[in-house]
Amino acid sequence: MKKTLRSNRGFTLIELLVVISIISLVASLTFANITSARTKALDTRKKADLTTIRTAIQSYTLDKGRAPNNYDCTGGTCVVNNARTTIAIEDAPGAAATESGQAYNAAMQELVTNKYLPAVPRSPGGAGYAYYNYGSGTSAGAVIATSLDAEVASEKGATGSCRPFPGAGGSGSGGEIGGGGGGGGGFELDPLDPGELGGDICLYFDGDVLYEGPCPLGFDSDAPNICSASLSKDFCLCSTY
Repeated sequence: MKKTLRSNRGFTLIELLVVISIISLVASLTFANITSARTKALDTRKKADLTTIRTAIQSYTLDKGRAPNNYDCTGGTCVVNNARTTIAIEDAPGAAATESGQAYNAAMQELVTNKYLPAVPRSPGGAGYAYYNYGSGTSAGAVIATSLDAEVASEKGATGSCRPFPGAGGSGSGGEIGGGGGGGGGFELDPLDPGELGGDICLYFDGDVLYEGPCPLGFDSDAPNICSASLSKDFCLCSTY
């Protein structure tokens, strides 16, 4: 009679370590793919949201003859202030209310009150949405903006994005909405040579490089220069009027 021999040998420590390493590698790759897919999905949602907001702004402008105002919400009471010198950025979920967030809410509420939007738009995550109205006849008009996470930083921005202020921002200066930006560059009116070439002349500074050029159409030296042609992930939609 033949007897079947059975081995009771278990796994060696090395074999167990190899298996654990493979499982860990697969898990990390899966997590990275899921995170990347989620980030891209958030960017897609942001682009769609901003397109909807721009359509609402354009419809509002056609009916009212102007885009939603800029506001000053100092002290918690919001009043129209189209000379506002900073962009209005929505507050992060759960964060304490800020003047900037209240100013964003007030501008978007104009679209809600007049039934161009069902509710004040909220970012799905990451950087919030930002708004600024540069006014009629300017190269930017009313700008709605955000920063994308999966996008590669560039001077032109993602497809469809507007960058109305050439040369500003500075290479590598940050500049992302809600990202703190940086002092790497920008522009301002040249106090020594205003209007000499038939229009305002601006000093453009890009890192350590300083040069002159015509100012962007309708530029006000006190207005913020968001969505400039600097290396950033900003995604901006302009509604000129």
